[in-house]
Amino acid sequence: MEDIQKSRMYILAALRDRIRENFSRADIAELEAVGDQYRLRLKTGELYMARLTEDCQLALDSVDEAC
Repeated sequence: MEDIQKSRMYILAALRDRIRENFSRADIAELEAVGDQYRLRLKTGELYMARLTEDCQLALDSVDEAC
């Protein structure tokens, strides 16, 4: 169980680093961990679920808040 938590923390840290490489803190309105992803809301109002691909690249899945 402890190994799973460490793995999740490593994934979230790597993901947070990738997000910060692509967006400045001034652009981010909200960043919240949800499982092994982040919910990313930009100040423009766009909402994404951010995750890492298998090759550790940032993937942003657009979220429609109407759903």
